[in-house]
Amino acid sequence: GADDYLAKPFQIEELEARIRVQLRRANDRTAPVISCGDLVFDTNTRLFSLGGAALSLTPREHAVLEQLVVKAGRTVSKAALSTAIYDFDTDADPSAIEIYVHRLRKKLEGSRVQIATLRGLGYL
Repeated sequence: GADDYLAKPFQIEELEARIRVQLRRANDRTAPVISCGDLVFDTNTRLFSLGGAALSLTPREHAVLEQLVVKAGRTVSKAALSTAIYDFDTDADPSAIEIYVHRLRKKLEGSRVQIATLRGLGYL
């Protein structure tokens, strides 16, 4: 929709603030608890649990897994994951996403949750 417009020239801080507002709006539409197999994400507390136990994640692992869970059933590109975990001014290596996904797969081993790679598209 076109419910927000920013006239040129604009300050980058204003653009970032408006993007954060839009992201918050999108997150407000999600269910309070999202389950994927035995993985549970509480959107209010932003905590993950696996098989009833708290799942220990680094901040970036958390951001990647949150994107994948919130968008479950849809392909999430590396670019979308990169945007979710890095600041706008950070020059990130795209292979870093692969590292975070690898770590998440290790932490999810033995559960009913799988992160599938769709070559050239992203993750599902």
